[in-house]
Amino acid sequence: MENDYKQAIEKMEEHFKKLEDAVYVFVASLTLLIKNLVGEPKKQEAARTLNQVAELAKKAFGKDFSPNLQEYKKK
Repeated sequence: MENDYKQAIEKMEEHFKKLEDAVYVFVASLTLLIKNLVGEPKKQEAARTLNQVAELAKKAFGKDFSPNLQEYKKK
């Protein structure tokens, strides 16, 4: 039973890491979209939304997902 518990924890940690990587890609993709596709009138609003997403991701994962992505470091 303890072995099953350990396996479940390991699988959950693995899925959590995949989710973290997916959020990183999502924020990076949004950053590129805003830079390249959003017109000037909406750019400020889009950037504000992106910053909110990055802040929520930081709270969830404890890592910086800021739009410049300079501080995000994979372990």
